[in-house]
Amino acid sequence: MAVTISSPFRVVVHAARPAGVGPVKLGDMSYDDPSWNVISENLLTPWKNPGGDWIDANGAQQGRAPFASATLPQFAPNGAVLTFDCASLVAQLVQRGNGGIMVRMSSGGNCYATSRQTTTAPSLVPRMTVVTSSGTINCRCVADTWITSQGGHLFGEDPQMQCNQNNPMLLRFDLSGVTGAVQSATMSLNVEVGGPLTLNLYLLDMPLYSSSPGIDLQANVVQGIASRVSQDSALAGRSDLGVLIYPSMASDQAIRNYFGVAGEGFCNNSPGDFEIVSWPEFGLSAARVKGDTPTGPSIVTMGKLVTPSQNGPIIAPWQRALGNGYDELWFRYLMMVERDAFANMNPSNVGGKLPGMEGTYDFTFGANNPFAAATKWDARLGHGRLNQTNDLFEFHWHYYGADHSIPDFPANALALLANVKTIFLKPGQKYCIEEHIKLNTPDGGGGWNSDGICEVWVDGVLMTRYTDKKIRSDSRCQIATAPFVNFYQGGTVAPLGPIHYQFSGMCVATQYIGPPKKIA
Repeated sequence: MAVTISSPFRVVVHAARPAGVGPVKLGDMSYDDPSWNVISENLLTPWKNPGGDWIDANGAQQGRAPFASATLPQFAPNGAVLTFDCASLVAQLVQRGNGGIMVRMSSGGNCYATSRQTTTAPSLVPRMTVVTSSGTINCRCVADTWITSQGGHLFGEDPQMQCNQNNPMLLRFDLSGVTGAVQSATMSLNVEVGGPLTLNLYLLDMPLYSSSPGIDLQANVVQGIASRVSQDSALAGRSDLGVLIYPSMASDQAIRNYFGVAGEGFCNNSPGDFEIVSWPEFGLSAARVKGDTPTGPSIVTMGKLVTPSQNGPIIAPWQRALGNGYDELWFRYLMMVERDAFANMNPSNVGGKLPGMEGTYDFTFGANNPFAAATKWDARLGHGRLNQTNDLFEFHWHYYGADHSIPDFPANALALLANVKTIFLKPGQKYCIEEHIKLNTPDGGGGWNSDGICEVWVDGVLMTRYTDKKIRSDSRCQIATAPFVNFYQGGTVAPLGPIHYQFSGMCVATQYIGPPKKIA
C-alpha cells in the first residue's frame, strides 16, 4: 500500500567536483555513523543544527519543501513498501556530491523500516533505480541509519531503522554508475510497521571538505618565510628570518644528537628508532618511526627547551630565561601517517597525539616543576580514528590550558576542531602542518584575559583559529618546549601491531613559516 507523488522531468547531470573536494559521505558502521550532534562519531564535526542538516527542493537549508513524498494512508500491521519519485534529488546528489538522503516524517507516529543490515528480509532492503540517457542503473544501498535526541549511535548496525517526527532516517546509495541525463528515479522503503504517516525526502547536507588543501584551496594558501629560501633545508640557521630551530634529519644519530644536547633538549629515543627515508620532492630526509606492542604507546618523545628550567643556564642563543621567555611562536613540520597506524590502533584508543609545543610542563622541569598542574598548558596536536567510509581522519589541537586544566579534566584534553576550513587528512599522504600560539595577556588587575590565540594551517591553508583561550594563569608559564616531538597512541595501552609515522622539515620560528618549496 503506497501513494507516490510524481513530477517527471529531465535533468542534466553536471561534472563531478575536483578530486579531494566534496561532501563527507554518510557511513553507518564502526564509528563512521552519525549521532544527534555530529556527522560522524570518528570525524567529530558537529552538525550545524543538532539532529542533522538538510537542504530542501527549493535549495533552502532546513526547508520544508521535500524532493519527494510518500504516504501510508492507514496503519499497516504487516508492513508496506513506500515508493518515492526522486529524480530531482538524485540529480542534485550527483551534481553536488553524494553525501546522502534524509527521510523526515511530517505526519504520523513511530514507524520501523527495514535496514540493509537485516537478515530476515533481504529482499526488502532500501532500493533505488535510476533511468538515464545511458541506461537503467540499480543503485545499492551502502549506508542507512537513524539518529535520536535520546543519545546513542551505531544504529547503522541495527536490522531496523526507526523514524518519527523528531528522529530522521539517513540513507546513502551508490550512485557511481549514474551518468548522462537523469530521466527518472525511484526509491523504495519497506515500512515494517506503522501508519498512517507521510515520509519526505531531503538532500542530506553533509559538510564539504578538502583532503588536499594545497591543491584544492590554492587561493587560500598563505606563503611564509619558507618561500624565501631556495629549498626548505636552507631555513636552518636563518636567524635573520626568525628561525630558532631547524634540526637535521640526515641520520638516526644526527636526530638524537640534536635533541639530546644537555640543557638544550631531551631525547628519550634509543639508537635505531629512526629509520631515515628520502622525501626527494622537498630535498629532505625524513624519519620513519615505529611503535609496536613491546615499545608501548609512545613512539617518539623529544624536544628543545626554549626556556631551559627554573635555574638552568642559557646555553643556546635561542634560549630565554624563565619569566623572560617566549609568549608567541610558530612550529611547522611535515608529516605522513601510514595506514598501519589505524589498522593496528588499539580499539580502546580514539586516536593519537602528534608534535606540538608545551608550556612549563613536565619535560622542562621533571620532578622539580615549580608550577601547579592548573597553570600548565599543552599545545600538542592530535588525530582521530580512521573513518573507513571516507578514508579520512580528523586532525585537531590537543588542548590543555587554565580554562581546561589538567586537574579539572585529567586524561580528557579539549579537541580544538577545525573552524575556518573543513580539512580532513588521508593516511599515506604527506602534509605540511603548522601551529601558532600566542599566549593570553594579564588583565592588569591580577587576573588573566581570555585572548590567547591558537591557529593551525594544513599545506598553508588556515584550518583552525581560536582567539578566546585562557591558556595560562601565571606570568612565568611561557613557551617552554618548542618543538615537543611526540607521537603517541592512547594513554596506557599499546597498539595491536606495528604502527608507523613519518616526519621531517621541523622548524620553530618567531613568524609564520609556511609550506616548503617543492624542488622535484
